[in-house]
Amino acid sequence: MNILSRSDTKLVIGSSIALAIAAAALFPADGFAQTPPDQTERQRLEQRNARTSPPNMLNESESAVERQAVADVIRLSFEELLARRAAELDEPARRFYERELRERPEMKEARILAGDDPRQIALARNIQPVFIQFGRGNYTKPVIFESNNPFVGLYRECLLLVSTKALELMSEEEQRAAAAHELAHESFIGEMRRADAENDNRQRRLIEIECDLTAVVALRRLGDDPLAVAAAGEKFALWYRRNPPAASLEPEKSPSGESRKRAIKLFLAEYNFQLAAKKVNPMPLPINEKQ
Repeated sequence: MNILSRSDTKLVIGSSIALAIAAAALFPADGFAQTPPDQTERQRLEQRNARTSPPNMLNESESAVERQAVADVIRLSFEELLARRAAELDEPARRFYERELRERPEMKEARILAGDDPRQIALARNIQPVFIQFGRGNYTKPVIFESNNPFVGLYRECLLLVSTKALELMSEEEQRAAAAHELAHESFIGEMRRADAENDNRQRRLIEIECDLTAVVALRRLGDDPLAVAAAGEKFALWYRRNPPAASLEPEKSPSGESRKRAIKLFLAEYNFQLAAKKVNPMPLPINEKQ
């Protein structure tokens, strides 16, 4: 998945769109523990990860990134993560960026759907609960554009771009999960800029996992399966395996599917372990479970 922040100039859309989707090759949606794992389960997950990871530098690096991402996200509440974001743009600035998007060379051949298009209306209605969770209910605007490549990305931190192919591939729950991951990127803009300035691929992989884990918290609040983002990623990854792009996927810039799988499971195990020890507060109940 991809993001273009307010100070950036390059937008990757078109034949190079798979560079962004490399980050969506997420872990398979299996093995989600419906009951909180105890300390034994936490240790079992860590031991299994150690057994299944060959002792080479890549996997050692992945394991360190996973542990750091879990530690970074679990030490902050959801509200604290949201407080890391930049101030909202005013309405004239958002309109300016919407015009800028339409005028970008990359978008000249990509027709943007009208606001009254049924697909646009349906998507906006479906992902509105996610926007509300992130405090962006009347701020972030979904924009669907025609493309045969699956793509979801955040533009200037106020426009959520979704291609028609992505819309075709994803279920409604997966659309909400993808939106949650993209909105989570707002909390890590500073880190992303540093990673780009220093060409730091480790930091890029770390940010992607941190966004995954932030999305997990938001999806739990909605009563959605936290691994719905994985299902969307698997669909995108499968599509690109069957339709390889001309541009390189540059996998070193994104965590592997297995790495993301380990991170999400470790996060859930660590969270439940700390919850039992009363070191973290319970995640809020899903909306449909509140009295």
